This record gives sequence, C-alpha cells and structure tokens, in this order.
Amino acid sequence: MKLNKLTNAVNAKPEMARVSKQIYEMLQDRTRSAFMRTMLSDSMLTASYQGLLSIEADLRGGTALSGAVLKLGGSAESTLADLADVICHAGQGPGTDERVERIVRRAVTDVLMRTVNNGHDLYYEIPIKNLGTKFNAQPLANTAGFFLGGLIANAVRGDLLKLSPEARAVISDASNQIAVSWTDKFSDRSRKKGVSFRDIMQAIADDFSVYAGGGK
Repeated sequence: MKLNKLTNAVNAKPEMARVSKQIYEMLQDRTRSAFMRTMLSDSMLTASYQGLLSIEADLRGGTALSGAVLKLGGSAESTLADLADVICHAGQGPGTDERVERIVRRAVTDVLMRTVNNGHDLYYEIPIKNLGTKFNAQPLANTAGFFLGGLIANAVRGDLLKLSPEARAVISDASNQIAVSWTDKFSDRSRKKGVSFRDIMQAIADDFSVYAGGGK
C-alpha cells in the first residue's frame, strides 16, 4: 500500500523523482552525511521523537489527550504549539547545536500540525482541552515517518531554493517519500537485530551510508 501511494504521488508530481534523486545525492555528501549522523544521535532529537511516541502510545492505550500532554509536563490549557515547546525542551542542553534545534523544532511542529489538518488557528490559538474532534491522532501512528521526513526536508531545504517553484513545492513530499523507504528498510533490518522503533533514529545514524546510499 505504501509503495502504491508513493508511485501515485510520483506520477501526480513528476518533479518528485528528480528532487528525490537530488536529495539522495546531497545526503551522500561527506559533510552533510556527518551532520545527519550527528543530528540523528542528538539527545534533543531523541527526546523529542520519543516524546511524540509517548503521546501516541498513551492515546492508543485509551488515555485522553489532556492526560497524555500532562504526562509530558504540558497543560491542557495550553496549545499544541506550547506542547511542541515542552517536547523540544525535554532533551535540550547547553551544548545543543542551534541548527539541530531549529530542524528538530520544525519536525515536531510538522507532526503535531498534521493532527489538526495543518490548521494554524487550531495549532497556535486553541487550547488543547478545546480541540475535541478537531484533533486527529491518526498521523501519530506514523510518527517515525513524518518526523524523519521533516528532518530530511529541513536539513536540505536551504540548498534547494534555486530549484524551480514546481520542484521546491515537492521538497516535503520527496523527503517523506525517502522517509517511508527508510522506515520500511528499518523494519526489515530490525526484525533481524531486534531493534525497537523507539531507537530508529540512532539505528539510521549508525548505518547512515546504508540508508542514504540505498544499500541493504
């Protein structure tokens, strides 16, 4: 099903194949590869990703959204934007790289925005306790893919600004396409190694050349 969706997306947006190829080439650059490995191993990134996972696990287990937020140190009276701050602060330290912080914050925002169908008013202005049915937990079931896609997109976006407007418009889609292929590859490899999805970011960092280079 995932492969069918990706094929349909590429067919609907022909620029995606070219942008995906360019992103892969950029990720194989020695300097960028080193940065990605460092970022994927960063404590802020790990804590932020696992914070999102904890919300999904709590909601799946029957906990109300307000309860899941409270467990992370947030408040039901605050907004999802405030929750993103709480999640990002959890693993942030004095040595956190500013670029890593910026990329991780955008990735967390991307995941949480999806839960309110990218509605800016709902995300920035409405208290969590008042979201009701406007909050959709389904995107959190693919936290790893959406979070990883956000990391990739924001790590390369600045160097893709010279592309055509049509190409720039599919950077996020192309990055999510790559993220899906990486999470699928991780699933295949983790069956053999017994690694949890909680540790997918570090696993990709450890074998980054396999993921970025298309190896097995």
